[in-house]
Amino acid sequence: MAAQQAAVDRGATGDASLGWPADVEARSARGYLGKLEKDHYIKKLLVDFGRVEIGNVAQADPEEVVFARGQGLLEGLIVRKSARAEWMESEQARQAGPWPVRQPAILPP
Repeated sequence: MAAQQAAVDRGATGDASLGWPADVEARSARGYLGKLEKDHYIKKLLVDFGRVEIGNVAQADPEEVVFARGQGLLEGLIVRKSARAEWMESEQARQAGPWPVRQPAILPP
């Protein structure tokens, strides 16, 4: 997962412009994914921003935190910070967690 690699690189290089959305103060899903593209973690923006929600997670959050949830045709898909992807019934996906105690906001598209 591109976000996970950016976080690893932040730790290895000390580059504070790399990392999870909350660590780089991302303001939107489009902005965060655009940064991953600019920094060569993803080749193109293949994600339909209206169909994926990205949680504003940080390095300090536990690995089981939901990082992304699919919407529309991708509804039921969740990706945890650990990069583990799961397919759930849509109601289960909406309730998927655990979100960390601080409950990060979903980044706007």
